[in-house]
Amino acid sequence: MEDKRELEVEALLDSILPLTAGYSLRSGAGIEHVLDVALLVDDDRRTEFEEHLEGLAEAVHERLRLRLVGPVAPYDFVGGDGWA
Repeated sequence: MEDKRELEVEALLDSILPLTAGYSLRSGAGIEHVLDVALLVDDDRRTEFEEHLEGLAEAVHERLRLRLVGPVAPYDFVGGDGWA
């Protein structure tokens, strides 16, 4: 199950990170939790990003539930190993 989770995380990040200016992986819990990531998106790419996520959610809806929450606080992007 953990291997499948890692593959899902890799596929999700490969799909969405090219549309972001940065990201920070956050800890999550629970067997049903796959990924929690704070994403920094340039304002001029926000519509493109949201449309991409809608398409991604449609593509994976049978096995994953995506939830977009934001905006998040600036401190979500300070420090941590996941900052890129």
